[in-house]
Amino acid sequence: MTPPETEPERSQFSQSQARVSQGRVSQARESQARESPSKEPQARETPSIETSSIESQYSDQSASDQSASDQSASDQSDLEHQNLDQAIQEIVELHASLAPQIEPRLRDFQRAWEEGDDEGVFRELVFCLLTPQSRARSCWAAVESLTCQGLVMEGRPEEIHPLLKGVRFKYRKSEYVCLARETFSRDGKLAIKAVISSLGDPAGVRDWLVTNVFGMGYKEASHFLRNVGMGRDLSILDRHILKNLVRLQVIDEIPSSLTRKTYLGIEERMREFAARIGVPLDHLDLVLWYRQAGEIFK
Repeated sequence: MTPPETEPERSQFSQSQARVSQGRVSQARESQARESPSKEPQARETPSIETSSIESQYSDQSASDQSASDQSASDQSDLEHQNLDQAIQEIVELHASLAPQIEPRLRDFQRAWEEGDDEGVFRELVFCLLTPQSRARSCWAAVESLTCQGLVMEGRPEEIHPLLKGVRFKYRKSEYVCLARETFSRDGKLAIKAVISSLGDPAGVRDWLVTNVFGMGYKEASHFLRNVGMGRDLSILDRHILKNLVRLQVIDEIPSSLTRKTYLGIEERMREFAARIGVPLDHLDLVLWYRQAGEIFK
């Protein structure tokens, strides 16, 4: 029979058990530490960037580029102004040299109406009907051929078109000639002067011509009125004139089409330009024509 444990023995045993248990826990922790060693993450080093220095560098470069761009734009503007001044001076000087030829030519146009008969005035109309996309000299030569053959007053389209040498769209234009003759006939007789005289001022006559004469636009109507002495305040905006107006910066570009609004708008700008440089509008038209064609014709 085992003797009962005394109080000191139980206490001693408990302390011994506690030490054993503590030792086992320590061993377990050491074993776990050996099997799964703890690694602290290392902070990743990043290079230090001088941000403010780079921003300053870009700012300086941008300012330099802007300054260069501004200087280039200024130089271009100065060059454009210089070229424009030279172009205007050229026109003024050319007008001064051509004025002795221009005034007599304009008086010739005036006499075509004042002293001419209906057939003579109608020939001027026929000439202007033939001119679109054709050379003026070729068109006037065709009118003279028609006159010699007596076809201006009585010719039919099939008789007219063979004589339109060098004239584009001659079949269509031969019909325009015959239709115009009918438009200006009264009681079977050509009366173009009486009809035009009844229509009011040149601007009103031009509108009427564009509306009532087949093949006649604002350019052709203005051309006709100038050639019979009624176009001193009208512009003949053909390709020669428009090219020069672009060069002189009166307009930005040659329009793709000339509606009434566009035509009148360009005409007004040309009128203002003529007044600004001190050249009469009808003179300016002939000067610009001369600059392109090399002659003062019709």
